[in-house]
Amino acid sequence: MKEPATHNAITRLLLHLHPQRIDTRAIKFNHTLGLGAIAALLMLQLFVTGMMLKFVYVPSATGAYDSIVALEEGIIFGSFLRNLHYWSAMLLVVVAISHLIRVFYSQSIFFERRKNRLYGLLLMFLVVSSNFTGYLLPWDQWSYWAVTIMTNLLSYIPIFGDTLAGLIRDGDTVGEATLLRFYHFHTGLLPLLMVFFMTIHFWLVRKAGGVALPRVEKSKKVDTHPHLTYKEAYYCTCSISSFRI
Repeated sequence: MKEPATHNAITRLLLHLHPQRIDTRAIKFNHTLGLGAIAALLMLQLFVTGMMLKFVYVPSATGAYDSIVALEEGIIFGSFLRNLHYWSAMLLVVVAISHLIRVFYSQSIFFERRKNRLYGLLLMFLVVSSNFTGYLLPWDQWSYWAVTIMTNLLSYIPIFGDTLAGLIRDGDTVGEATLLRFYHFHTGLLPLLMVFFMTIHFWLVRKAGGVALPRVEKSKKVDTHPHLTYKEAYYCTCSISSFRI
């Protein structure tokens, strides 16, 4: 029986992210812990929830905090949506750092994978930057003073510290201009950069033949779909569903 066109399209998409055939050792959960797939799923979840939050959030000094209060108290599932976005961002940092450590521990940073390690480090920087810029958006006392302290620390960098701190704050102190700058970085520039470099990151992993494995004389290979893709979907579902807000 002929497979539906939708099924074929999904299969082709998955094979763009993975080699067509993969070593059976790479399918074992204890080799990758599914950290790369979990990070990608969290990114997708953050994009969706972030787009929904943009319909309510007001990026101004007079309206930011009130819009957060209105979201949590006046909109059905508003508090759940905000917490889902917030804790997914926190979890993404943990998963990204764990993924970085696993890649280093498995020695997946040499030869043809060396370039991809640099893209991974860049993605790690973008994840941390996105969390930092998003921290100011509630515009409450906690976020205001936290960002004030962090940006003041930058001014202690020799030679260009004051210039860098002023560039990030868009002024001498944290104010409405800082909030607007952080909002555009958080909702515009940083997500675009992450999507761009994630695409390159996935392509380089696929080009290198999937995850790194010790060299052996003989290895058994199986089709990536469904042997790997079904397991990735299962691990991601279990990881996210076990996460409690």
